[in-house]
Amino acid sequence: AARWAAQTLEPPAFDWRPTRRWATFLSHYKMECATDARYLYDLLRKILRAPIYLDSSTLSDLRSLSTDGIHQSHTVLLLATKGVLTRPWCMLEILEARRRDVPIVFLKLASKGFDAAEMREYIDDLRARLEATNAAGLQTVTDNVGPDLAKLQAAMRSVLPLEGDEPVVWNPHAGDNEVIAHLKELVEA
Repeated sequence: AARWAAQTLEPPAFDWRPTRRWATFLSHYKMECATDARYLYDLLRKILRAPIYLDSSTLSDLRSLSTDGIHQSHTVLLLATKGVLTRPWCMLEILEARRRDVPIVFLKLASKGFDAAEMREYIDDLRARLEATNAAGLQTVTDNVGPDLAKLQAAMRSVLPLEGDEPVVWNPHAGDNEVIAHLKELVEA
């Protein structure tokens, strides 16, 4: 065990215990980071020794995403990639977490192109952007929140790092020691 103590095969364990069914809910855009989410899911389960919510492993019915996932999670972990805030279900997960006072931890995935300034512009012009690029997505959003998108936009803005703030970063392609260091920062966040 000592030989592998610094390796991701046997990462360090933390004593923190969630107060809800899931330690965290992994909110992510599958097309951009499904493999990264799965890797993080496996590592967090080992480190926290607690269940983690990953929809591809846990979800059986999309309608229960909020009640079985977010409502029963200690935190929501937003895997920040270039397009995560353009995805209707990710938007709705953020809004539901804010409604339920579930803390959201912003995790910037290295080399995945997240740009906070670009996302602020997108959020400010949300309805037009969705109409132009994802009409079905706009329908999903309005079916769930109604025609007024102001609360959704406010929830989305609230997860963006403030200018000058350094978010927690995740680089799954780093060496073992760096991966473990990032995981420690993430757990502390």
